[in-house]
Amino acid sequence: MKYREVLVIGTMLVVGMLEVAFHWLLLRESFAPLLAVYLSTDAGGKYFYAGVVDSTLPAIVLGSVNGWAGYPKWSIFRLGAMAFLIAICVAEMTSVYAAVIGPGAAAIVYGSLKGAPGNVLFRVLSSFFVAGIFTYGAYVFRRDWKRGKG
Repeated sequence: MKYREVLVIGTMLVVGMLEVAFHWLLLRESFAPLLAVYLSTDAGGKYFYAGVVDSTLPAIVLGSVNGWAGYPKWSIFRLGAMAFLIAICVAEMTSVYAAVIGPGAAAIVYGSLKGAPGNVLFRVLSSFFVAGIFTYGAYVFRRDWKRGKG
């Protein structure tokens, strides 16, 4: 495995650990206001902040690292495959978050007594969409930046 793959996988581990630490902090009494914001709903009754924290931000960070690391060596297929792997990891990490915040809060946030959302395909595809856009954006940014400096 080359350093590019190690960079992406290492970033996945770091982001996962930071997310688990964040969810663990939500359970502390001193962070009750943060938990209240995390569990607040928008006008449509959706848990906007929980969705951003649990899936959108990790997909943005990991997609950006994927695109940055992939330039210029990785093919489009490899970038897409890594973005899909990122999407699977981001989607499945919600099960870990649900375990960390506890069954009561997880049932509220995810709307399921089991904790994590049941529609895995939707979570994977939505994470893939975000990670794919940021993979492409970081790849093109780095490509254009290199061309401008060269």
